[in-house]
Amino acid sequence: MTQEDNWCSLCELYVLGGLESDEKRSFEEHLSDCKECQDRVRDIEGLSDQLLVYYQNVEVPEGMRSRVLQHVFANDEPAPIKDVQTTPIFHHQSSSRSRFKISTWPSVAAVAVIALLVVGISQIHDRTVVPSSPLGTVMQSEALSPTAVMNQASAKLWITGSATTAKDLYMKFSGLAPVVGSQVYQVWLVEPTKSGASIYSCGIFKPNSKGEAIFASKIPQSHYSVIAVTLEPRSTDVTPLGPKVLVGAVNV
Repeated sequence: MTQEDNWCSLCELYVLGGLESDEKRSFEEHLSDCKECQDRVRDIEGLSDQLLVYYQNVEVPEGMRSRVLQHVFANDEPAPIKDVQTTPIFHHQSSSRSRFKISTWPSVAAVAVIALLVVGISQIHDRTVVPSSPLGTVMQSEALSPTAVMNQASAKLWITGSATTAKDLYMKFSGLAPVVGSQVYQVWLVEPTKSGASIYSCGIFKPNSKGEAIFASKIPQSHYSVIAVTLEPRSTDVTPLGPKVLVGAVNV
């Protein structure tokens, strides 16, 4: 596979907001000169609302495995941001952890959406098509808890990969309040410490008009026990400024 092919394989994660800021800039440089990627990105963006409905009816086969980022950014792992405070930015909250083998799932929501995109846009219009592009073993599945700031919000996450490989994060949101102006939602991984917290920004996203969104991101090679979603005043934030709207426990 050529470097050009590697860039072309990132169209889906680009649309879903799964690239880091530097990765996004590099991809957009490629996108400006690649007519094929321009057409594909346009098609995916046009189907984003349909995907939020279609994934509900898609069954995902066993042994799903796809790592579209490994050839492009295999050795480019950003370091987590250290934010030293007298108290952690996010307080650790316990929640039940549920681990599944993918063969037991009738549907895996956001993972199925990614699979649909990877398989091909043309297949989305045929609900009888079962995606065959693998995404990896699902290691963890969690439902996040809403805060009083937005108690109607809900989110489900899936973490794929293995103990010895890089992991990917997929999330499906509903019940989110609309953003205003430059506002964005931001996903954070957090490890509380005595001196503050180790914080990693997974990326930003905006919901559709129904308060729904799908999010995908890489997970760094480090340890985090909390995942949180905040409503930020702008997309340039590298540490949380806005209120928490969702929070949950993870083991990554």
